[in-house]
Amino acid sequence: MPGLMSVAEFVAETREDYNSPTTSSFVSKIPMCRQTVSSLEETLDFDRDGLTKMKKAVKAIYNSGNAHVDNEVYLSKALDRLGANAMTKDQEPDIGAAFIKFSIVTKELSALMKTLMQNLNNIIMFPLDNLLKGDLKGVK
Repeated sequence: MPGLMSVAEFVAETREDYNSPTTSSFVSKIPMCRQTVSSLEETLDFDRDGLTKMKKAVKAIYNSGNAHVDNEVYLSKALDRLGANAMTKDQEPDIGAAFIKFSIVTKELSALMKTLMQNLNNIIMFPLDNLLKGDLKGVK
């Protein structure tokens, strides 16, 4: 990075200024320090914006996934009732058994989807939220 000061250079210049203030060239390096800080702030702003957009997208996926799980549970219950009804009243045990099996498969798939949504929240959303509220809080 031409024109930008590294941390090691900054520490060396600061140490030199502290040890020998009369012969130090730190004052001449201040514009370079300002440019470096400005560049870092701009990068942090860009990163924060990207992470905020990512958080919104993950939250939308999480919410829609949970709604999908709820709808699958409703479907499973309806299939179960339909199967039980077909087995008792309509005298169609094969169709009733098929509906009940389909209900079980749907229920298991919804449980897997629910676990996936919980993992999405725990593995991505929670740390991302903490990062945005904690470490990147001071970024404008």
